[in-house]
Amino acid sequence: MRSHIFAFSFVVLLALTGGARPLAAQEEAIDRWFDRAELFASKGLWRRAGNYFAKVVEAEPDDEEAARKLATALMGSGGYEDLDALSRRWLDAKPDDRDWLLVRHDLLRETGRDDEALALLRAFLGERKDYEVESLIGRIHQDQGRDEEAKKVFEALVDRAKEEIVVEARDLTGL
Repeated sequence: MRSHIFAFSFVVLLALTGGARPLAAQEEAIDRWFDRAELFASKGLWRRAGNYFAKVVEAEPDDEEAARKLATALMGSGGYEDLDALSRRWLDAKPDDRDWLLVRHDLLRETGRDDEALALLRAFLGERKDYEVESLIGRIHQDQGRDEEAKKVFEALVDRAKEEIVVEARDLTGL
């Protein structure tokens, strides 16, 4: 009986220690990939950075920091198809996340899908007031040659800003 308990304990101990090493090794590998990705990103080598950030995201799909950095690398390297899937995934999971909205907006604009970008911004705004998002709407109108619509958006922004944030003349100049 003692030998069975010993054998069972040995097997359990072996399983526990054996399982811990691969996990630690995986975490070390992820840290190395992240460091390498950051190094390549700091040099503007977006494709290489993206390859390593993609490994991190694959190993840790819920790592939002790595996903955001992967998004930057994909935009910088022209990996629009992968960025489309990544931004859609995160925006679906976090529909009120302004940063993922802007990532998706930039992708849509970069790939010539201005109408989709406009619809995305309008849907996000809803009843919100957001100067940057509203100005992006005006910019799309302006870039599409809809100058009157752009002018209305920009004038409304200035009028609202005068009421809400302009305290002194220099504030108005800054606006």
